[in-house]
Amino acid sequence: MHADGSSYSSELNALTLFKLMITFEKVMERFRNQESRQSHMVVQYPFTIDMEKDNIQRLVRLKSNVTFLDIFSACQSRIHACFTFLALLDLIQGKSVIIVISEGFNNFYLTSVNTQAENAN
Repeated sequence: MHADGSSYSSELNALTLFKLMITFEKVMERFRNQESRQSHMVVQYPFTIDMEKDNIQRLVRLKSNVTFLDIFSACQSRIHACFTFLALLDLIQGKSVIIVISEGFNNFYLTSVNTQAENAN
């Protein structure tokens, strides 16, 4: 660009209605694409892993042998089941509950550490 603005004026002289329409279409397309972009929403679920851990521990205290069906039957959605499963893994890792494997295919249940110790004696 020259100091006298001659480059700017030459661009204005080369400007046509066609170029303006093409530019306008590009701008409108950009707006349409912005509207159709995916937006992500953070959702606060009505349950937490700690709440699910408490529920599992309550079930194990009430019933000596708790099946997975007993635990997951209260789940309201797949996300709720994921929270419950993560809580279960945390309890097993913390040795608050124990998985007992019985005879047969997929035959296992949960029990508390105290119940397992009493059965061993």
